[in-house]
Amino acid sequence: MCELLAPLAEAGGVDLEAAVEPAAVLGDRRRVEQVVVNLVRNAIRATAGGAGSRVVVTIRREGEACELTVTDDGPGIPAPELGRVFERFYRGGSERDERTGSGLGLTIARRIVEGMTGTIGAEAVDGGGVRFLVRLPAHGEAGTDGA
Repeated sequence: MCELLAPLAEAGGVDLEAAVEPAAVLGDRRRVEQVVVNLVRNAIRATAGGAGSRVVVTIRREGEACELTVTDDGPGIPAPELGRVFERFYRGGSERDERTGSGLGLTIARRIVEGMTGTIGAEAVDGGGVRFLVRLPAHGEAGTDGA
């Protein structure tokens, strides 16, 4: 998915880094890909515009779960808004920003993740930026079939 989004990152002047360990989740592969694309695309859009901007994607197995994090070093999301980013149609202070979408992407991502008995959350990063964390049930041994 990072390779798919590399041209978008490059066009926005964003370094897209991936640190991926072999891991498989119990769930629908296409839906997991949809979540990843949504989070990475949002991070690229939020970060784009500054030299040295970057988005880091990590995937690793943690016990019985697979963890996906997408971290950007953009301007961040104010603390009062952080808890609302998964609300339907919520776009924060970006209502007039033409680069933003409909305000449904994170809502859809949450429904997908929760539908696969996982969790999704967002937190502020020191120095600016946001980190999204997705935890989904792991499938068998690392690197086996699954999403």
